[in-house]
Parts: sequence; structure tokens; C-alpha cells
Amino acid sequence: MQTHNERYEKRYEKLNKEQKLAVDQTEGPVLVVAGPGSGKTELLSLRVGNILKKGHISPHNILCLTFTDNGATNMRERLASLIGGDAYRVSIFTFHAFCNHIISRHPEYFWKAAHFSQANDIARAEILQSLFTSLPHGHPLASYHPEKGFVYLRDVADRIKHIKSYGYTADEYLTVIKELPQEYDAINTILAMWPERLSIKKTEDITRSIKKLYALNGTTSLYLATTLTNALDAAHVLGKTEPIGDWKAKFTVRGDNGRVLKDSYNEEKIIAVGELYKRYSDEMYARALYDYDDMIIEVAHALRDNAILRNTLEEQYQYILVDEFQDTNEAQMSLIRAITSNLVHEGRPNVMVVGDDDQAIYKFQGAEISHIMRFRDSAYKDVTTIVLDKNYRSTSKVLSLARALITQGKGRLENKYDDIQKILSSENKTLPEGAVTITQSTSDVAEYAGVARAIRKDLDGGTSADDIAVLSRGHRELRALLPYLDRENIPYEYSKKANVFD
Repeated sequence: MQTHNERYEKRYEKLNKEQKLAVDQTEGPVLVVAGPGSGKTELLSLRVGNILKKGHISPHNILCLTFTDNGATNMRERLASLIGGDAYRVSIFTFHAFCNHIISRHPEYFWKAAHFSQANDIARAEILQSLFTSLPHGHPLASYHPEKGFVYLRDVADRIKHIKSYGYTADEYLTVIKELPQEYDAINTILAMWPERLSIKKTEDITRSIKKLYALNGTTSLYLATTLTNALDAAHVLGKTEPIGDWKAKFTVRGDNGRVLKDSYNEEKIIAVGELYKRYSDEMYARALYDYDDMIIEVAHALRDNAILRNTLEEQYQYILVDEFQDTNEAQMSLIRAITSNLVHEGRPNVMVVGDDDQAIYKFQGAEISHIMRFRDSAYKDVTTIVLDKNYRSTSKVLSLARALITQGKGRLENKYDDIQKILSSENKTLPEGAVTITQSTSDVAEYAGVARAIRKDLDGGTSADDIAVLSRGHRELRALLPYLDRENIPYEYSKKANVFD
């Protein structure tokens, strides 16, 4: 029977050069840019094994954060196969589970030591519904449809979730939006000077004006500031003004005196949302309930305000690993910063983040790809950057097509950093080469019928139905396809989580 060390050495030897570098670089901040299928889960497991192999710390001194329960389970199982029972002493959590763990272990720092329960979807919906019912006639959010109910209810729920992803409590957000009218006026003054056709030189002038405004006002409009700064940076990197044009199209409209922010026409609704968020938070508190997203905000604020709690966690978690880093939002980032900010680290805590800007999927939940850039450029000192560019999952044809598509994106890491090149090579020579066929249809109906006929042809040719998959952007397209599969007598499995409120 193999010992843990023998298992470690055997699996370590199978790693490529870059993977070994990431496993061996256990000290200081490390950024791993991991392309799809590049073996990052094995890397994370072996890195934990390497840290423990050195014998300086115990398993409970290592913290691994990921985004899904499946990801946490997969990581723990992989680690258990490597180091045995110690894998269950390593702290492997999703962000929410980590916060729940801290709250349960240190209740004295939360909700004035009162015991709160997590609100389910029905309780949250009921509270929000009751708040809308109490809105006076003429309120900017009180619009009601006899069949659809309150018109803005779902939008407000989504906006509150988005505000929380930036780490704002209701009181903090109200403070932020009180400054909006003055801030919008100042920004609109600058926008009014923008010509319809921008040059790179003009973007430099705009950059100086915006930075001067933010320096003078101490602006709190984090989202606007971040998105505009990212657009300006992308314009300089690419040598093109297209990112600025995209920003203008998304956030501005043509007013009577030039360009103005779209949100400046919605100040009344924005303030109303802030007030409703406050009432929602007060009602949750009165019922001793907390929202799923409240956990991260509560823990982030407790760490910010309580040095004892912060130092306790920093002392325990001496090595931190974060998976899917490109999907972190501002609130989650504040957690990572809080437990790695002690002056004893001198800006170089033992934290490794693994991510890939081309695989970001949580932008709708407030994720910011700029966190990868900040991690490398400003959050920590002398960050080691490692790029995993060897793929073990796909053929060269698939990788070539994927790259042709993804490189059309703007603001990618490859465009900003010369030392980050993500041209993936196919390293798994056991995969059948296969073929990639691109078909252009004249309509969605023709596309669905064509897909069904192609599947029927494969089935008639001897291919098992279990070996065929249909992928789409969303469920709408899959639902539309089902009648065409039925017409061809094609057996299929399709499942979708039901929304109890629908």
C-alpha cells in the first residue's frame, strides 16, 4: 500500500513545468491564470499536500475558497485521495459556507449576539411583497398591473442583490446615493464636452478630468468609477477608442446639451430603491432573519471593525487558496483582503488565486474581472504570475475555434500584460481528433429542425443517444428544440429547476 508521500510524488511527477511551479511556490502572493482543462484542481490539491508535507503547519491552518458546493466536494475528494483523513481537517468552503462557519463560531460579533435564522425564498418574497403593498399612491416604484402584480418588484429584488454584491449595507448605500445628484451633475459636465468621435488623445484628457473629479469629491459611485476606468484602460491598451464607445452606449444618452448619464434621469427611482432596501433590512432584522447575501456583508464588516476577530482568523489561516477568482465580487474580495492585510505580511501574504478572465460567468452577480488585475498590480507586492496553457480535455480543433471566438473580446488579460499569453495546446493525445462543423441557418426554426435531423442521422448510424449532447445559451432555446426531437422520435433527458413563484 502506498504511503501519502509516495502518492504525492507519483502525482507530482505527472505535472507539467508550470503546474509544478505553482505547487512549489507556497510563499507569498501567487496568481495562476488557468485556462480551461489545464488541471487546476489537481494543482490545488497537490499544493495543499506540499504545504502539509513541509510540516510547518496543521491542516486547519489552510483555507480553500471556491464558488460551488460541487467544487468544494470535488476538491476535498481529490485531496482525500492524496493525504487521507487530514483532508477533512483542511478548511474547504464556498464563500457563503465560510461566512456561515465564522458566524456560528463567533456569534458574539454578529447581530448583537442575538441568534438569527437564514430566511428562505418565500420569507424574503413575502417581506418584499408587503413593503410594495404599503407604498403610497404615486410612489415611483408603486406601478401595479392586475395580472403581473407590482411592475418593479423583481427589478428591485435584483438591484438589492447587486448592491449587496458590492458590500453595501442599507445605511451605507443611502449615504452613497445622497451624493448622487451632485456627482451626476459633475460627471455630466465632463460628458457634455465629449465629442461624438473620440481620439486616444481626447481619452487622455477625459481620464485626467475624471480622476481630478474623483480626487476632489472622494466619489462613492464605485460601479461607475470602475467601469469607466476599465474602459479608459482598455482603450489605452488596445490603442482604440472602441471600449469608450461601448461605455458611452451602455451608460449614457444624448441630452439637450450633449451626453449625460442614463442614471441621472432615474435619480428618483434610485433613491427610492435605497429607501426600500433600508426598510427591507429593518424588517429582516425585526424578524431575526438574515439574507443569504447578508452573511458575506456581515462577516466583511465584522472583520473590518473588530481587530480581535480579524487577527484570530489571520492567525489560523496562514495559507489561503481561492479558486475561480475571476468570479469574485466586491464583497467577497473584501473578505480575502481582510484576512490577508496584517502588517506582518509586509504586503506578501501566502495567498494563491486561480482564475481566468475568459471563463467569467458571474458578471450578473457583480463579479469583476478587474480583481485579477488589482491582485497583481496593487493589492499585493511582487506577485508571482503563472500561466497554465496546456489543455488536457479538448482537441486542437476545439481549442483553435474557441480561441478564434474568445480573442474577439475586449479588455482581456492578454491585451494588458505581455507576459500573459493563453494560447492553449492540446496535450491529451488519447482523444479522438473529431471534427468541428459550423452551420449557418436561415432561421431559428431551420436550426432546430437541422439539429434534430443531425441527431437522428447519428442515431441511425449507430451512435448511442448517451453520447450526444445539445448545449445552448439558455433554456428558451432548449425548450423550443424539444418538439423537433419528439418529431424525430429521439429519446432525450431535459431538466430545469422550477421556480416555485412562477
